[in-house]
Amino acid sequence: LREQLVYGDTGWRDVKDASVFATGKVYLRRAGNVINLIIKDATLAGAPTGTVNIPGLTPNGFRPYENIDQALFVSPVFQRAFLGGTELRFYGVPSGNPVITGSFVYMTTDVWPATLPGTAAGGVPNV
Repeated sequence: LREQLVYGDTGWRDVKDASVFATGKVYLRRAGNVINLIIKDATLAGAPTGTVNIPGLTPNGFRPYENIDQALFVSPVFQRAFLGGTELRFYGVPSGNPVITGSFVYMTTDVWPATLPGTAAGGVPNV
């Protein structure tokens, strides 16, 4: 007999790593095979500029099905952001430690994670 999870919802997970993001909120959620990653009013620790790589933000169970290139708001302008595998990358981060706000919504083909990342942020909806 083989069991397979058909549907699940992790609820919102707070995955902000203080060594990467100095301020703001970073949330991750998986409902079925759809992933939501939200970055709200975040600044990067150490105020890096140029191309900034953030490894490990999307762990196994939350990786995108395919690489994603899109614009995120990096105050005061929109900048290119890349999400692929477990890495998030920002391009052209200006000086002055800008505030980053944006979201990714994507599908995954990863198996359900054995352990959830971060900490619970709110409750899990009763479906």
